[in-house]
Amino acid sequence: MRERVLIVGGSGYVGQHLCRDLPKILGTENYEFFSTYHSSDVFSAHPDIFPSIQKAFKISLDDENYAQIIALVRDLKPNFIVNPAAVSAVQQCQTDPDSAYRINDPSEWAAAAFNIGSLKKFIHFSTDMVYDGQKGPYVEEGPANPVQTMIYGLSKKRGEENLLKKVENSAVVILRSALVIGKPSVSGSGRGSTLEWMKDAIKKATSENPAKFYSNELRTPVLADDIVRVVASTIQQYKSLPSPFVANMGGDSECSRLDIGEGLRKRLGKEEGTVTGSLQEPLQGGIERPRDIRMKNDYLKETLGLKMCGIDESLDFIFGLSPHPYL
Repeated sequence: MRERVLIVGGSGYVGQHLCRDLPKILGTENYEFFSTYHSSDVFSAHPDIFPSIQKAFKISLDDENYAQIIALVRDLKPNFIVNPAAVSAVQQCQTDPDSAYRINDPSEWAAAAFNIGSLKKFIHFSTDMVYDGQKGPYVEEGPANPVQTMIYGLSKKRGEENLLKKVENSAVVILRSALVIGKPSVSGSGRGSTLEWMKDAIKKATSENPAKFYSNELRTPVLADDIVRVVASTIQQYKSLPSPFVANMGGDSECSRLDIGEGLRKRLGKEEGTVTGSLQEPLQGGIERPRDIRMKNDYLKETLGLKMCGIDESLDFIFGLSPHPYL
């Protein structure tokens, strides 16, 4: 009997990568794949891109009692749940904190899924913004202490804490994702990679009107394709993982958005001076974002036996200049 994998939030940017590529890595002989989406049914629109998704379900997670998702997991009885679903737009979280907390804390419906008895791993995506940004790079043993006025980081931290309280820890995997970069969205619809708007800005830029990117926010960007590899390895090695498995999921380079912008500029063939730095602006209401949320990824790599791409490897792969070095 094949194991069932449910990808919650499969129509999002990372979710689309997972729905297309996870079956390619794991194969369909021993696994069958299902997904949920919120509003955009990319699966019916693009069956050629997602041939291994047996069925996709329209589900809202912004529901006080999580009735839809709980009914689904009771019916489907998945063995693995992968949850990249989130309210990740930082300003949106500030504007609608109730929705952010409901969606970014999956513990109630995760507990219901675990209580069914079929669930082996609940793989939940958290964020580098659970760290305060005062002094990176961060390791997992350090306390998660998000900026106390930033709802996104606070809601993701609550999700982590409640998962560990409500779900048997041997079933919990928490992956703290860095800024995600990658090729355009798999289906051509939905929210794209951060790189898309950056590339558009650089293409329009001139030396008189350069594209501006933050120079004072440091992160460890992670390639979407590497995220899929991490999830695949987590499923393949689920029996031997630590209990719980909480890991930083970042790439191998520490950089600012200005550094990324310069890398894009060179690969787009734009002249020097068309990209420049700017200082990170506070959110509405004067709320500061974390400045230095670089993460060490040694624990992830050592536990799963993986290598992760750095920024130059990632950009060369994204632009088709070289193959992925670890595939």
